[in-house]
Amino acid sequence: LYALDVSGELSAVSQADNKVTLFATNNEGMENYGIRANIVNEEYVIQILNSNNDWKDMGALKLQEMVRDFYLFGSVEDFSGEGYLQLASKNYVYYNNNKIYGGGNQVSGNFANIVEKKASEKNGNLFYLDQAIEKPKTAAEIILSDPDLTSFADLLVEAELIDSVQIEHEDDGIKYPRILFMPSNDQWTVLAPDNDAIAQAISDGLIPEDKEALRNFIYY
Repeated sequence: LYALDVSGELSAVSQADNKVTLFATNNEGMENYGIRANIVNEEYVIQILNSNNDWKDMGALKLQEMVRDFYLFGSVEDFSGEGYLQLASKNYVYYNNNKIYGGGNQVSGNFANIVEKKASEKNGNLFYLDQAIEKPKTAAEIILSDPDLTSFADLLVEAELIDSVQIEHEDDGIKYPRILFMPSNDQWTVLAPDNDAIAQAISDGLIPEDKEALRNFIYY
């Protein structure tokens, strides 16, 4: 509730002419996700757990993006079937038999169960979740965390096509890996060869040593 209020998104989910579906995760589920409400100077602030395991105040933009991962426009009545829905953040959730998966949930395996539904007489439905909806991982995050893609990750580093950057305009101390060769596109697809494929390519002499030639190989 505090996140909705502080982010300015409360009005978007409370107006009678906006039909919405809102997901609510209890405090424990949010803190497990690395987000909490805390009292600072006698006021509640929303904080995020950073890369050094320190709690830092969330910046306005990141807070808004997080909140928009918890609601969508349109009143969904139940999630007993299967499908995908686009959230207000433009990210998608997959649902199956009253389980909700954000992109991050699919990677971590920490799916959210719907434990209760409350219908609003005013503008939609509220669903209680036992876990948070986790935002999608970037392609870089997935590549760097997948033990089957370590050889491909090494090639990206060698070609200087992946790095770790501090997100600008935020001061929360979280660093996100970034793939550098498609920064202007919102959506794209990586066909990432696993370690066995890279080993075979090395054996076949397909991977060049020259950095520019290596980049062209990776672009392909």
